[in-house]
Amino acid sequence: MSNTAQSPKQVIPIFFTFDENYVVPAIVTVFSLLYHAEASHDYELHVLHPGLSAKAQRELQRVVGRFPAGFVALSRHFQRPHRAGMS
Repeated sequence: MSNTAQSPKQVIPIFFTFDENYVVPAIVTVFSLLYHAEASHDYELHVLHPGLSAKAQRELQRVVGRFPAGFVALSRHFQRPHRAGMS
């Protein structure tokens, strides 16, 4: 029996931003990231999006599995980049 206490796992937050057109590449990216993840860490996935469908969110959550995932819908203001001199 060991006398050393296990330290809590380090939680690493990961942020993504994409729209409905990039759901499949995002799923592949998340799968690869978690497949190669260190067992000594936990991961929190945060997705900032302009309006992902419920289906896309479910698919991504299915891939993420036991790690928490949060989805934050951005307002329409952030859908188009601001350009200097344009109204």
